[in-house]
Amino acid sequence: MRAVVIESDGQFHLEQRPNPVAGPGDVVVRVHAAGLNAADLQQARGDYPAPPGWPTDVPGLEIAGKVERVGSAVTGISTGDRVMALVGGGGHAERITVPADLLLPVPEGLTWQEAGGFPEAFSTAWDALITQAQVRAGDRVLITGGGRRRGNGHGAGCRSVRSACRGKCASSRASRPGEGARPGRHTRRRRHSRR
Repeated sequence: MRAVVIESDGQFHLEQRPNPVAGPGDVVVRVHAAGLNAADLQQARGDYPAPPGWPTDVPGLEIAGKVERVGSAVTGISTGDRVMALVGGGGHAERITVPADLLLPVPEGLTWQEAGGFPEAFSTAWDALITQAQVRAGDRVLITGGGRRRGNGHGAGCRSVRSACRGKCASSRASRPGEGARPGRHTRRRRHSRR
């Protein structure tokens, strides 16, 4: 397979690499699209090392493609499934081995290009809003930088739990009325509108 490889001087070039193999809990994905992020460029400069277990010299943190091979312990995923994932590196290659629990199905109607740019922005937004800030139905949310990709992801996260999202590109950190900011917790964000 071909892969984009980072040279020692930070430049990129194409190189032939062996096809990846699926371990018991992994799948091999034939990459149809991959996002290009600032982290990929930081990795090329040596400022953003790949996490342990991921390729250190092949950039690419988000991918979309079709499942080619499924590990023996994987259930619920089949060859030919359209998937996307946020990975630790290696996405700028024709194929990649991905732990099955990192895969998301590509929604109907989403192109490969859209799916290849989806995981980083939307996973980050989901984690920030739902997991950390615990936004619930009826909450008002301010999203700074709403015209950018991550801002759009935050807006979609808000709508998924039926909270109010309006977009002004402003900065504010406010907690819910009656709640003080608690140490170790992100405060709830307020209203965001595109006006």
